[in-house]
Amino acid sequence: VAPRPLVFVALGDQAETIAFNMGDSLRQAGIPVEHTYSGNIGKRMKRATKLNAKWVAILGDEEVKNGTITLKDFDSGDQKVIPQSEVLP
Repeated sequence: VAPRPLVFVALGDQAETIAFNMGDSLRQAGIPVEHTYSGNIGKRMKRATKLNAKWVAILGDEEVKNGTITLKDFDSGDQKVIPQSEVLP
């Protein structure tokens, strides 16, 4: 059984750049990562569901400005805001 991915939902150019770089670092550490690139947040969350995501990392303008990321556990529904540095291996 393949491990379930962390899926990035990045909204905005800066957020997409940060998510892409974080995703590369996580992949190099052996963590499966996917990205959603188009549609509103609802469509992107549906895509994360189709990808069988364990976690969704949401990055928007507010998170970019604050150096944070919103991390949602797709199993429990719990969501928390953490520093971006805590996501990196």
